[in-house]
Amino acid sequence: MKRKILIGLLTTSLCVGTAAGQLGGLVVYDPTNYANALLRYFELQQQLLQLTNSFALALQMAKNVQNMPARYRGLFSLWRNGMAKDTYGNTAGWVNGVNSGQVPVVNAGYQQATTQLLPYNADALATMTPDELARVQSQGHPHCTEGAGSSPAGNRH
Repeated sequence: MKRKILIGLLTTSLCVGTAAGQLGGLVVYDPTNYANALLRYFELQQQLLQLTNSFALALQMAKNVQNMPARYRGLFSLWRNGMAKDTYGNTAGWVNGVNSGQVPVVNAGYQQATTQLLPYNADALATMTPDELARVQSQGHPHCTEGAGSSPAGNRH
């Protein structure tokens, strides 16, 4: 019985010592936890330094934006007029239209510079396969339904 009391007192005294250390009676020092805390503190210092450098760069870049329009201002370049020899007398109107940019002049020059398509014979159209007829219509031949335009601006009805 004495032995049981002695074991109980010894166990109780050990438990009280441990509890005192956990409840603030004693300071417990854990070297692994301390090393991890120092590592996290060092990483935090590095992040703060990097953040400070990033802020300084952003501030410098914001100051440079103030003179960006002056820095990238370009002078308007003048367009040169197109040129082509009028050897056969059919390109002067087209070149004049291209240089002026006026649609009626462009269309008149285009009509003068190109060969007009002749209408298909009705008998010839009747003998064409559907594929051939579709191809002829897509090329804008007269007397075919809805084809590509006969002017550079397209068919505008």
